[in-house]
Amino acid sequence: MKFNSFLLKTIFVFLFIILIVYSILIFNDSINLRNYSYNELFINYEFGFVRRGLLGQIFILLDNYFNIDPKLFFTFVLFSLYVIQIVLFFLIFNKIFYSNYIAILILFSPVFLLFSIYDPNTFFLKDIFIKITILFHAYIFIYFKEKNTYYNYLNSLKFIIIPLLIIVTLIHEYQIFFIGVHILISIGFIEKRKELNSILKIYSPLIAVIVLLFLFIGNEEQFNSMNQMLKKYDVTLHPQLKGGLYTAIGGFYKWHFHYFTYNEFVELFISIVLSIVIYYVLFETLLKKKIITYNSIYQKYALLFFLPCIIIFILAHVDHGRNISLISTNLIVYYSTLKLNTLKFKNFIASYDTKVLEKISLLIFLIFYIFMWKLDQYAGYSMRGESNTLFESSLFGEIKKFINYAYFYIDLNFFNLPDLNL
Repeated sequence: MKFNSFLLKTIFVFLFIILIVYSILIFNDSINLRNYSYNELFINYEFGFVRRGLLGQIFILLDNYFNIDPKLFFTFVLFSLYVIQIVLFFLIFNKIFYSNYIAILILFSPVFLLFSIYDPNTFFLKDIFIKITILFHAYIFIYFKEKNTYYNYLNSLKFIIIPLLIIVTLIHEYQIFFIGVHILISIGFIEKRKELNSILKIYSPLIAVIVLLFLFIGNEEQFNSMNQMLKKYDVTLHPQLKGGLYTAIGGFYKWHFHYFTYNEFVELFISIVLSIVIYYVLFETLLKKKIITYNSIYQKYALLFFLPCIIIFILAHVDHGRNISLISTNLIVYYSTLKLNTLKFKNFIASYDTKVLEKISLLIFLIFYIFMWKLDQYAGYSMRGESNTLFESSLFGEIKKFINYAYFYIDLNFFNLPDLNL
């Protein structure tokens, strides 16, 4: 336990430091970023209601009064959310992190906390709002479940979680497709059918938000007017905003049945296995051995609540890396809310320490998983032949880049370091 505690503290410090450094580098334009995710943050309501407009509208209002630097504003907001994400991961998985193997598997995975660092182009993605929401909901649920205070949880659900879901849905409409996972967590408190109905009633206000978003999905007039207004920020929005659902369906067909190749399909398949299937198998194994158990009989149909999540693979064209990261995050967070038999779990982990061959095999797998692949925004898709593969150095490569960036940043901004003559 002492080693485990030291390991977790070391990992926490590492994640926090590397996040600070990458945030500084991104703010100072030391890392070249594609414009799409950053520009999308500026979508607003100045020309009528439109999906994803809330965050941009908040910035516009603040900028009108305080004349703030947009890069500083959005970098600070996203940095704060990534810090909260790290803290919540440690809080809700603290019991299962008794296992060093699982702690390393989750905390150093290219799918979760390091996803926005391995591919800096994802730093400004609004997906982080969806991840923070499910993590926060899980933390609230675990807190009140351990205290067995159902009515306090219901009040938190009504007055904190549901308003948060509405806000995040207005920031990023993908939240709609993960509402089922939130319901799945909530029904972990129920024992009777009438309690299930009461939970569903609490979630019913979200229906109005969903209808609103589908009615005002964006049009060409809004797109052109917004682009004209955003010229002062040197921002141009993606044409997808004006096309709505038809553009999304057409884009899905174009990228997957015209440009998509066999090799890219294989890499996408492997990405899904390494990002989703592996964690599903891990936690289902713990369920089978009754190390973790359902909080409610209604949770036995968990996969049905995840079915709407598949729709985002159509809406996001080729950004399947972010889709996979979103689904996998929601999946393992749901499992974190189930009941854990600590004694059985400790015995299960201890059994690996007595089986030398299995322990060596597990360590070899962890080395491969942590160092020899990465999940980028496109999950191996090559973008019309451009080089892009998931079989690239991940953690080692990032440590190397981290050292190089730090060296040149210090050399340029603080004091002269030895000339490397590269």
